[in-house]
Amino acid sequence: MLNCLNVFGQEKQSSEKEKIFISDSLTGEAGQFYMEGKRIDINKLILSPYNIAEKKTFFGKTPKSKAAYLIIRKSKKPILGLGEFIAKFKTENGLLKDTEKIQVTIDNLLIDNLEDYQIELDCIVEIKIQLDKNYPNRKGTVPCISIITNRIREE
Repeated sequence: MLNCLNVFGQEKQSSEKEKIFISDSLTGEAGQFYMEGKRIDINKLILSPYNIAEKKTFFGKTPKSKAAYLIIRKSKKPILGLGEFIAKFKTENGLLKDTEKIQVTIDNLLIDNLEDYQIELDCIVEIKIQLDKNYPNRKGTVPCISIITNRIREE
């Protein structure tokens, strides 16, 4: 029984995030994504696939370690916070200028918290505003900004 406890303790220690050498100026953690020297949340960053030059994988020193990933872009095209982008879009659009509540979809996926996401502006192919026909006279109707991108989604 004592041997089982020792094995359990060793497994717990090995679950710590392993540091992985990526470059002279960047050490990453296993299972994380990096771009331009910073850790990114790949699930909340919308990038143009045409601006990705390379995806590199870096493994740790232990045989069973997870990899760290580095994305290298061809050019440093502007990336904005989605909340900032939508706020600017609303001010430039007469119908939405004074609208407080709004829904946003990207490639038909509803975005819950705009502040969590970032978008590379070059990946936007089309923006549609969906309003009820009676929008100005109807309470409770929430307009929707639908953003279509050129990114490839993994399903």
